Parts: sequence; C-alpha cells; structure tokens
Amino acid sequence: MKTRYLKIATIIGFSLFSGFASAQKTSKYKKKTGPELKFGITAGAVYSFQSGYEYSENVKGVVGVSAGAFANYAFSDKLKLQLAALYNQYGTDFTSGSLTYKEKQTYISFPLTLKTYFTDSFYFNIGPQVNVLVSSTFDNDDINDMMQKTDFGLTGGLGFNFTENIGIDLNYYYGLSKIYTKESEIEGDIIYNAATARLFYEF
Repeated sequence: MKTRYLKIATIIGFSLFSGFASAQKTSKYKKKTGPELKFGITAGAVYSFQSGYEYSENVKGVVGVSAGAFANYAFSDKLKLQLAALYNQYGTDFTSGSLTYKEKQTYISFPLTLKTYFTDSFYFNIGPQVNVLVSSTFDNDDINDMMQKTDFGLTGGLGFNFTENIGIDLNYYYGLSKIYTKESEIEGDIIYNAATARLFYEF
C-alpha cells in the first residue's frame, strides 16, 4: 500500500514539476500574457529645434540628453499603456551673418503612450506629451519669463525589444502649443519639434 502511495505521489510531483518547468520556458523576445505592471529606466539623445519662424533657414537644431524612468501596464502581450517622466534638453541655434546665438530649454516631460506590438519584439507607440519648463537661457542669459511654463504636443514612433527587458525607442515629438508668452513679443506660432533615440531597461 505504501509503495502504491509513493508511486502516485511521485507521478503527481513529476507532473507538477514538468508543468512548472514548461511554464517557465519563454522566448527572450516574448512578452508575458495578461495584465502586468512593470517599471524601467531609459536614456539616450534628443535632437530638437523650434519651427514657425519666417526665416527658418536661420534656425538650426541641437542635440541634447534625454533620460528618465517609466512604468507600463500590459493589458496583453500585444498592448501596453506607458507613462514616463523624462529629463529633456531642448534647444535651437539662431544664425545672423557670422554670429550664432544659442537658446536652451530644459523640460521634465510626461509622455503617455499606447504601445501596440506587431510581433513579439517590434511595436508602434503614440500618445500625448506634456513638457514642464525647468530652465531657459539665451546665450546663458535667463529668459524664463519669456517662456510658457508648460508645453503640450503629440509623440509617437517605433520601438524594438532586443530581449524581454532591453530595447530601443525611436520617437518624434510635435508641439501643439506656443512655447513663448505674449510678453516675449516673439511673432509667429513657435513650437518645438524633437526626435529622440533612447535605450531602455525594464525591471
């Protein structure tokens, strides 16, 4: 009798172990199915410039740093909602003859994007983004009073997961609100455009 119970226990134990081991075997590119909250960090570069000027040939973009953290909620292995908090260095160079004037803005950006996976590793994302101004200078002179404290626009792009936790985002931001105040007396609907490339790591 004891031998029979031992055989049954062994069979049950082996079956449970096999099922657990099978459940643990996932491709390094495959996302887990079902709701799941994950966090991560991201860092890379941003190329930004201001548009809306009458003489656009005198306006040039600059490269800055883009880095921060994010949280995403996976509704399934094909659909995620992601909220990020990013430190973004935006800026523009203005040329007049042989002179170049440098304008720089630092923002804390909050993009909320919907990520749709076409394959296990390739996805498209799009959503709104709010930029909160931290500092603004023109040739190292403070011009915070000339700038709107918040900027709003749309962001979207493509991404790729090299592994389940590591990937790259390629996004473009298009501003929908003026970045200068009326008191600045700068004419035109001046907005920011920015292209970013960031590596990310999900915990």
